[in-house]
Amino acid sequence: MILFITDQSKLRDKLASLAIKDIVTDSKLL
Repeated sequence: MILFITDQSKLRDKLASLAIKDIVTDSKLL
């Protein structure tokens, strides 16, 4: 269970960082 939770948080961090990168690139294009 604990491993599953940590994996979920890691995935969330990855998605969050990717979203931030997309937002930054979009703002740069604008």
